[in-house]
Amino acid sequence: MATAPDPRKGERLVLVTQKKGATRSEFQAYAKSKGASDLMIPAEVVVLDKLPVLGTGKIDMVGVAKLVKERRRVRQPERRVVRRWWPETQDVQIAPSCPALCRASTSFF
Repeated sequence: MATAPDPRKGERLVLVTQKKGATRSEFQAYAKSKGASDLMIPAEVVVLDKLPVLGTGKIDMVGVAKLVKERRRVRQPERRVVRRWWPETQDVQIAPSCPALCRASTSFF
């Protein structure tokens, strides 16, 4: 388990595992059956071929945290490009038949 920055909540949990096919919903169902609260359930599950380990054979938690942060950084440039582009669309006229969620004043961030 590691944490990643979250713009809305400040921080979010990320489960890092080697189990092929692991999903958040599967983990959520298991955790709920054991009485875990929503705060204890990770927002994301990342499956790796091999977890980083120390010389002693224990999981390298610092290495796991770095992987999660690096993964987040790689995905961020796309969001920055959209954020730069999004203000330019604010003057675009939306058809009246468009649902309220499609309005130009609605931000999806």
